[in-house]
Amino acid sequence: MRFFTRKNSEIQDYSKLTIKELVSIIKNDWINYNDNSYVVELLEAMSILNSIEDKYYLDDGIRIVVSFIDHSKKWNTFIAKNVKMEINRRIKKYNDKI
Repeated sequence: MRFFTRKNSEIQDYSKLTIKELVSIIKNDWINYNDNSYVVELLEAMSILNSIEDKYYLDDGIRIVVSFIDHSKKWNTFIAKNVKMEINRRIKKYNDKI
């Protein structure tokens, strides 16, 4: 899915990015993510994942990503909405497969 970003007027195709690449975008855009220690842990785990089907030690990637969505309510920038939309699309695709 392609998204138009306001910052630099370019189109971002988040569907081609890995989960760890999305984490880089999240950290660059969400200035205060360090305020929530659980979100920091989730982002650390997500930074190892290429897809939501991967594992982080014994945890399923899907579980980690869903937890991130649940705990990232305070991140609500324009980029956040687009990144979350892409992550939710992947979650739905994963759930449709099982």
